[in-house]
Amino acid sequence: MRSTRKIAAVLSADYKKAYPVLRSLKKHGYDIVAVFRNWRSYVLSRFIDHRLRIVNVRSPKDMEILLRYLKVRYGAHLVIPISFEDYLYMSKIENPPLKTIKIGNVDLASDKFELGRICSELGVSYPKTMLLKIDDVDRCVKIVEAEIGYPAVIKGRGDAARPSYVSDRDDLREALRSRNKMEVLVQEYVPGIGCGYFAIAVEGRPLVEYTHVRLIEEKASGGPSVASRLDFDIELIEIGRRFLSYFKWTGPVMVEMKRHVETGEIYIIEVNPKFWGSLELSYASGLDLTCELLKTCGEEVTCVHKVYRGNMFYWIIASMHYLRENIHVYLSMLKNVLKRGILHVSDIHVDDPPELFYGVTTRAIAVLSGKFRRSAWREKYHDIIRRKIARALKTLRLIIFDLDGTLVDIPLNWSRLKDQICARTGRSRTFNVMSLIAKDRGVDKEVRKIEIEAAKEVAIDDDTIRLIDHIRRLGIYTALATKQCREAAYTIIENSKAENLFNMIMTRDDELFKKDQVKKILTKLDIKPEETTLIGDSIVDYYAACKNSTRFIAVTRSLYRTQMFIELNVPCIRDVKILLKMLVDLLEKNVHSTNT
Repeated sequence: MRSTRKIAAVLSADYKKAYPVLRSLKKHGYDIVAVFRNWRSYVLSRFIDHRLRIVNVRSPKDMEILLRYLKVRYGAHLVIPISFEDYLYMSKIENPPLKTIKIGNVDLASDKFELGRICSELGVSYPKTMLLKIDDVDRCVKIVEAEIGYPAVIKGRGDAARPSYVSDRDDLREALRSRNKMEVLVQEYVPGIGCGYFAIAVEGRPLVEYTHVRLIEEKASGGPSVASRLDFDIELIEIGRRFLSYFKWTGPVMVEMKRHVETGEIYIIEVNPKFWGSLELSYASGLDLTCELLKTCGEEVTCVHKVYRGNMFYWIIASMHYLRENIHVYLSMLKNVLKRGILHVSDIHVDDPPELFYGVTTRAIAVLSGKFRRSAWREKYHDIIRRKIARALKTLRLIIFDLDGTLVDIPLNWSRLKDQICARTGRSRTFNVMSLIAKDRGVDKEVRKIEIEAAKEVAIDDDTIRLIDHIRRLGIYTALATKQCREAAYTIIENSKAENLFNMIMTRDDELFKKDQVKKILTKLDIKPEETTLIGDSIVDYYAACKNSTRFIAVTRSLYRTQMFIELNVPCIRDVKILLKMLVDLLEKNVHSTNT
């Protein structure tokens, strides 16, 4: 007698985004055949009934053979693809042997170069992008500088992007040499808050949709989320729906975006025609997307969504590499999980002991043995400081300082202030205070009063003033470029008795955006960009320096931000006084006139 059990196959089950799919299928009464390319922690999950490992699916023909095998060997009638390759190969099978979702043009949707043209048609911002065949590195450098400028990202055209970040000509040459003879995308770098739109759709109509904000990423400079928050940003949803309609998309889709930290403008980064790495956030927040996907396949299921808006999720197991790379970040995540309770906020699956044990032990062994590493930023730290500061000093004539976070710490909780403004105005948490000001001048009035009051208690440290003055006496110009309002900035200067410390001061009342402040300083003082170094604590400062082709040195006590800067090939010092003492010592030795 033929079995009446519902049997579903999941490809490829070794991805972390497969786990919520496995849980959902089991909840809806399916027996599960999990297909693995590599044995991962999920292989021991109690939700899996059959396990199969494959190594040779490299074409649509191979995929078709695998689907036929799953049907004959296990009696599977349904298949849920997980990885990009699964979707790509299955999209090219005309009549799949197993029931599955209708998969559209995966090639077009995932092509980052074609995405620029599509964004233009849809009226959505997309970073300046060019397709480049690297044959002559020097020629390619000139082309990139003319058409894209700095900062820029060098990455692959398809799903496996492997981005490299470049801030100046030296970085660019190195990145191009490492991909010599390859065809790459060169894209304008967007300094922004990572966010995304997610949906299950049928013929361009969303069945279920939401957005999220990235809190911590796999690498500090970017990558999949290891901490994120569920959101329902109306602006992101509207943009996401345009893409659904354009592709007439059926199935899962993720539109990755960034909100520019200064302007608040949304930029499309890429479209992923597949399930996404942060899928477990939605499942833990009461959104059963797998259930909606089953409906698109013609399955008879009842979907109930009980949404926990604003829910935050932490991938504590998946982010164990931070134990080796940046333990302070990991301990902060763990503290938040323990505060909120493990269930529904983390990938610590206490109701699936075999999976939990396998996941913790294998990742712990990999971390302790040094085999499991996402980046090597600590190894690069001292080399980047030595090389980049030496280059900056060779022609140094002007230092531009940021104020808050660099020379002083204004006693304001900017994150809390942002949350209060967003709650009152209905804005998304993807904004920060300065991008809120750029979008709404009424916010500027509110923030101005608060920061002026806070500035009354702030002054630049005496040792810092002495060191800057010493640098001035060595023949170096100094300037101040700050996002604070004029009254707050000048209040701090007066409190510090430092009215003559800077050759020029620029606030947001002079120019709203930092890159425009730097440009005006260079023009007014008649100093070349290559003779200038900007010292600041934020990605806004980095972006402003790169856009004006000046050198940049970061100053921050945040280890996560330090990691981000080093991954961006930026020298980073934990304290401005340490940096200033270093500069004084090197300038006195006349290092800036010697060869690197």
